[in-house]
Amino acid sequence: MSRQLILLLLVVVVTCDEEEQGSPTLPTENEPLVTNDSGNFSTNAMPDRPYRDVNQFGVYGGNEVTRLRDHKDLWDCRPFPQIVYFDPDPEGKTYSIPAVRIDKCGSAWLKKGITCDVTNQEIVTYEVDLINGGSALVQLYKDVTCAWMCKKRVCDSNKIFNESSCSCECRREDRAKCSRANFNSNTCECRCNIKCGRNKVLDEKECKCVYPSSRGPSNVDRTKYIKRPTELSNSYPNVAPPDASSYA
Repeated sequence: MSRQLILLLLVVVVTCDEEEQGSPTLPTENEPLVTNDSGNFSTNAMPDRPYRDVNQFGVYGGNEVTRLRDHKDLWDCRPFPQIVYFDPDPEGKTYSIPAVRIDKCGSAWLKKGITCDVTNQEIVTYEVDLINGGSALVQLYKDVTCAWMCKKRVCDSNKIFNESSCSCECRREDRAKCSRANFNSNTCECRCNIKCGRNKVLDEKECKCVYPSSRGPSNVDRTKYIKRPTELSNSYPNVAPPDASSYA
């Protein structure tokens, strides 16, 4: 009886030890993530732990859904820290720290014809140590405020750029040449946009559908359809008159 009790205790101890070694714990919210030399998250630093998935264990909680339109800071046009490298030293000296994080305008949402641009800047001065001793002063521009702006682009020769609508539009004088119904805004030309039904054709000059007979002169050569008079021949074949006795 004592031997069976001892064996049972040994099995319980071994099982508990395996569970402790084989059940990794997920990182908590306040637990710092292990990074490599470049500052990126490294999964090799803790191979027994799965990396933190922002959709599962991120800053917004477990199964919580984040409504993006309520969090404009995640995608809207605004300043946020970006890596900016210093310009080379004019004397050829090497900086001990080649770059810094400084606020620059940007957005995660790309709009067609619209760009996120800076509206206000300020100058920031840094004192950077040099590798061979000494230090140098370096200045960078820090973006303070940003705004959505129209991105001016080159238009076709028959169009001009309208900043209010942020698009290329036809010239006003071209629109005045024809009525609105006949104007093609893509080519900036007077085009009749009417589709004619069956048995009718488009008269581009009048911009209406007409029957072919009412269009006036046509370029079709109609002379080949005219029948010309033919001369009658006076020579008839010799035909014997019928026998009168057959009618008696």
